[in-house]
Amino acid sequence: DYPDDAYMVVCSGRCHREADADKEEQERDARNYKQYPWQWELGKKEQPPRDRELRKLAKHEPEFKAWLKRTIVPEEWDWNNRMYPLWWFWNQFSEKFLSEQRAHDPQGRLAL
Repeated sequence: DYPDDAYMVVCSGRCHREADADKEEQERDARNYKQYPWQWELGKKEQPPRDRELRKLAKHEPEFKAWLKRTIVPEEWDWNNRMYPLWWFWNQFSEKFLSEQRAHDPQGRLAL
């Protein structure tokens, strides 16, 4: 009944739970986007990221901070800044950061 690309094979442990959580998040995001199109996009970037994104941030934190210092924030930036915590920068700039990381690692050794 479904095309082959509609299926995803996952193991029964953590991978399955993460896949279910991702599916629920995508469905919730789709409903919110349908109800509040452009406001939702802006609002999502102002909320703390979910666990999966926080784990990704933790994995890349030193490189991400160095990248931010080179490209976005002043050298003397206070990382304990409550108005703009590190996760806020991750929400705003992670796509650009990760794409630049991939460009510097064309053989795909960057573990995401």
